[in-house]
Amino acid sequence: MERRINYRSAWKTEVVLSCENFGLIRGTTRDISRRGVFVETGNALVGDNISVDVCFMLKKDERNDVQSFAAQVVRVDRKGVGIQFNADVSSEFLCYT
Repeated sequence: MERRINYRSAWKTEVVLSCENFGLIRGTTRDISRRGVFVETGNALVGDNISVDVCFMLKKDERNDVQSFAAQVVRVDRKGVGIQFNADVSSEFLCYT
């Protein structure tokens, strides 16, 4: 049985991963927790153990709000990448999910 410290919730939204060596990569989140997110990247190639900024575009009071988090790619598979945030994501941000 899988053991996790932080509860994950299913959440699909578009994100952009910004990484120095790979440029901008569009993806869709699959699930998120306070410490990380899994992003489905399709055919886009992303390296393991690289630093990325994860950019979320959110609707807030009829305007777009961009939230960006520094993170590290910790797992790569054929569906996408597992990303660990460098700091816990706030509860307020997780209310969007």
